[in-house]
Amino acid sequence: MNIAWAELKNQSVDTYEVPDFSGTWQLDPSVSDKPEEVIKAFHPKHKRPSFIGSSMPGRNTGMPSLGGMGKTAMFDKNPFAELLVNRLDIRHSDPEIVIVADEKDEQRIFTDYRGSSISAQGGMDQKVTTARWEKDVLVIETRATGENVTTQRLKFLENPHRLERVTELPSPEPDGKSIEIKQIFIPITQ
Repeated sequence: MNIAWAELKNQSVDTYEVPDFSGTWQLDPSVSDKPEEVIKAFHPKHKRPSFIGSSMPGRNTGMPSLGGMGKTAMFDKNPFAELLVNRLDIRHSDPEIVIVADEKDEQRIFTDYRGSSISAQGGMDQKVTTARWEKDVLVIETRATGENVTTQRLKFLENPHRLERVTELPSPEPDGKSIEIKQIFIPITQ
């Protein structure tokens, strides 16, 4: 055993229990951001920013994503459709998490650094999604070929028990500040 490994092995490491996000979650619009309003306020010059559709997970892929609608036609009508989710059904058996948005679009992610590649419809572009834990926060990153990363963070909020999803969209401006959209989901008792 080399010295560096021995030193690392003897260091104290913060350990966190991985939360179980399993359940059915309903959007609470009274405390959630409205995606269109946040984006318009951030970039008021453009009624429909060109960056939004191309950088978001699932856009024009025909494949579902976290909160994604999975249908190109829907995005052509509303580029914010991926953030307009009212319900999340989550099955969590770490390292696998399955998220179903509005009872129709499913995304399967793994938290053990496996990446998921999705071929984009109508071209050679690919989207790669990876997930990892940062303490008790699930971080999901999606990158399309040649584009910036879109990040979603999921974590529990206490008192009362709620699920927070923060989506960070890359700025349409070079070296600009990213856009954050916060959504709060409450558990549905069944």
